[in-house]
Amino acid sequence: LHDAAKQALIARNRELMNYLWNPASPLGEAWIAWPKLDAWIVQRGVHPRQVICGEFGVVSDLNYNKMPGTDVVSRANYMGAVRRAVEARGFGGWVAHQSLGDFNLFEQRSTEDQGNQLIPELVEALFK
Repeated sequence: LHDAAKQALIARNRELMNYLWNPASPLGEAWIAWPKLDAWIVQRGVHPRQVICGEFGVVSDLNYNKMPGTDVVSRANYMGAVRRAVEARGFGGWVAHQSLGDFNLFEQRSTEDQGNQLIPELVEALFK
């Protein structure tokens, strides 16, 4: 897309993006309900398989803001809740990644350490 088309799409979808990318949103199962996203999909006739849930990690102890929970159990519960919500809606899938300690799926001692062993609880939450 050329720049004008990109800006038009961003403006058209700004309210939904602000809703989904809102650090003040309550977290947990209630937040995963995504009523505005569901309504947006229906209003625009988007096929659910075209929706990919991206970058839904939970920050680790290596991250500065410590939200919504830095312990492995809290992180696994959140990631599992997102996965279940994505699957229940028939979305195309999800993206999870290793991001310098922010969402770390791998065990790390520092942001410089990329880790070489997956955290079993998080893998199970994503693929169980």
